[in-house]
Amino acid sequence: MAKVGALGLAWLCFALLATSSHADPKAIPIDAIEVVPPGTPVESPPSPPASPPPPPATVGSPVFAPIAPIVAPISGPVSSTPAVGKVMFWDEFYTNFGDKNTVFPGTPTGSTIQLGLDNTTGSGFRSKYPYLYGHLSMKLKLVGGNSAGTVTSYYLASVFTKWCELDFEFLGNVSGQPYILQTNVFSEGKGDREQRIYLWFDPSADYHSYGILWNEKLILFLVDDVVIRVYHNVAGLGSEYPPYLTYQPMYIYSSIWNGEKWATRGGADKTDWSQQPFLASYTEFDVENACKVKGENDNEINVCNEQLKTSSYNDAAHQTLTDVQIEDLRRTRDQYIIYDYCTDAKRFNVTPVECAINWP
Repeated sequence: MAKVGALGLAWLCFALLATSSHADPKAIPIDAIEVVPPGTPVESPPSPPASPPPPPATVGSPVFAPIAPIVAPISGPVSSTPAVGKVMFWDEFYTNFGDKNTVFPGTPTGSTIQLGLDNTTGSGFRSKYPYLYGHLSMKLKLVGGNSAGTVTSYYLASVFTKWCELDFEFLGNVSGQPYILQTNVFSEGKGDREQRIYLWFDPSADYHSYGILWNEKLILFLVDDVVIRVYHNVAGLGSEYPPYLTYQPMYIYSSIWNGEKWATRGGADKTDWSQQPFLASYTEFDVENACKVKGENDNEINVCNEQLKTSSYNDAAHQTLTDVQIEDLRRTRDQYIIYDYCTDAKRFNVTPVECAINWP
């Protein structure tokens, strides 16, 4: 079966999975973490796997390095308090688990959603439709104070058996220590491409924008419009290169859940439940500049491929990195990165081939 022709089958499989139940994630063996999202609540409906945690950190690893103070921003706009976006939450999203821990503060109702985590469940939401290419973003304000053990996520994922996924995962920390932002890329079911950075601001003090720009040439991970990571389409360079994310529409997911087994210093710092509930807020849901896939047939994919040709997210300015983006990436690598799969000789005997291309 051709890849594009598998779209309808994938939707059918997803519908069938929705009737199945989930086992307690605490009983999942370590060798299964790549196909089962750690920390997914028992009552959570089926969803694509979230990023697996990297191997447990050891003393002397970057995760245990002395914590640097938050420093001046790289570039890009200063964060702002939430404004009423063009898209209300209910227009494009719905809560998919933990309803009792979700509220809609602010005016008008639906401009902001607050997700909560307590010792019974986390919470999350999902887009009504998947997207194929585009510039997608939203603003987040993370858990303040002692957030150790918590994981707040914002990611795109398909529902294919060999799925594609683009992750932002915010790993909480003890009071006074900075958050760690972990990004990951899954291509046809293969992940293990984690990168971790410190942010140059306190993400719990205000709202900041996190986004993905995705076209046929590259994928940009953006924080306040600053590029912190790029993933190039290198599939045409040879069979040894990973396949690009081209034919699988991806849903938008966001959630907060308990990841105390691995999230903070490799599991050394646990979730302090005396601080519950842990609250994270999302606003300014921007999905307008992307191709929404509403149907279950291959023609929808063709529509998105045609739209791509004339879209702003695939114009000449977004085919390659600008000089400013190159400098931002270099500054991220030199000043903010604390873990990079590309330099992890313990996990990879040979450096993954895409690494030489994805860092300028």
